[in-house]
Amino acid sequence: MVNGDGGRRPAVVRAARAKESAALAALLSQLGHDVPPAWLKSWMSAMNRATDRILVAEQHGEPVGVAVLHVTPFAHEAGTRARLTALVIDRRARSQGVGALLLRACEEAAVEMGCSMMELTAAAWRRDAHRFYESHGYTHEARRYSKLLRSARPPQR
Repeated sequence: MVNGDGGRRPAVVRAARAKESAALAALLSQLGHDVPPAWLKSWMSAMNRATDRILVAEQHGEPVGVAVLHVTPFAHEAGTRARLTALVIDRRARSQGVGALLLRACEEAAVEMGCSMMELTAAAWRRDAHRFYESHGYTHEARRYSKLLRSARPPQR
């Protein structure tokens, strides 16, 4: 657990709980992700803490931020990296130091999981996020490409 008091309201970072899936899905929707709370709860209940973490920033007992972290093996590097696949702070809690606190907790979790590097992506239009990550030592090193693949069946969980 990480505590912060650099902002106007104290925040605590801790492991997420599956029972919070509805609140976490609502936070992820602020990034434009439509994650069904039931799917998130199921995944959280079964996730492997050695390779996956969901961290929550809370203020006054309420989740105000969420981050999703995964360990990814890179065969060509003979090692692993941590991938931060989502980090969002509720609109009402931004600019209070909560994001920095949550990012620092993710970095600590990545080291704990055996990673010496963390990478992330931020959509091209998210200029504030770019400034935030760059102000915390992240550099823009590559261009990411993606392609939507449709399958006949939804993924099993």
